[in-house]
Amino acid sequence: MTIIISKVASGMCNRLVPFLTGLRLAKKLNTKYYIYWDNNCTDTDYSYMGEKTSYSDMFEYIKDVKHIQINELHTLLQTSNKLIVYYCKHTIQNYTIKELLQYDVIFFDDYTHPISIKNDDTHISSYSDSMEWVSNNSNYGNDIKNIFELLIPKNYIQDKINEVLLHFPENKDNIIGIHLRHWPSIWLKKENVKEGNNYDNKIEYMNKCIKQNPEIKFYICSSDITLINNTIKLFGDKIIYFKNRFGETHGDMYYSSDESTSRGNKNLNINGVVDMYALSKCNTILGNKGSSYSLSAALLNKKSIYMV
Repeated sequence: MTIIISKVASGMCNRLVPFLTGLRLAKKLNTKYYIYWDNNCTDTDYSYMGEKTSYSDMFEYIKDVKHIQINELHTLLQTSNKLIVYYCKHTIQNYTIKELLQYDVIFFDDYTHPISIKNDDTHISSYSDSMEWVSNNSNYGNDIKNIFELLIPKNYIQDKINEVLLHFPENKDNIIGIHLRHWPSIWLKKENVKEGNNYDNKIEYMNKCIKQNPEIKFYICSSDITLINNTIKLFGDKIIYFKNRFGETHGDMYYSSDESTSRGNKNLNINGVVDMYALSKCNTILGNKGSSYSLSAALLNKKSIYMV
């Protein structure tokens, strides 16, 4: 009997995407599914301070998924008849269901991308690939959205999500979600860009939306308070954002672009869950190219029109 194991790494959505697309594969193969999710969940561009963040701090456990510890992982991997899919190596896309079922273990080792196989109508090698499959009613996209629906936030987080949604207009056609990611200075220097959000293009898009629908409002999903405030200056009360955040200090609630002083922490991770779910409640989402976070929000909404 074949089993599938996902060992996830990096930040929250770089974990969620392979975790949940791996679950979808397990259901297609009718196999047992194991997940190794350690407590080092963090934006890897920043150092981390304080209490670690576990899966169960953020989400309810999903039926038919067995969470394992490192010693259990090592035991399961002792078989010689295994297929190992490494970080950024997309060899899984070359295999059919029949071929995969020849293995005792299929192991995704720190894999951070959406998992698809040869039988699928969609293959993704990078978060910068075309994301048309999210909105174009593809079989793969519909399957993944059905699996993402199984991801339920903890009750105390859901309470905070509901608090944010009280500010949304009743007519869901009157709200558009905009993801403005915090970008560390080291990344901006590496890519030789001033900012990574295509901010001017998003502002232009927002102005066009207002001309077409004067009732429109925008949910700004961001952990960068400077970007939020700059957008409020431009659009005033048309901007809705997650204001009443978990934590006591500014550093608990927001990142800055200076990774030498800004630190990841548990409150930032928990706040990220709230922001993601609030963003997902928008039927139109303007995300960031290359962002697993933007993608995850869109996959949480079966009706989403997703643009980057």
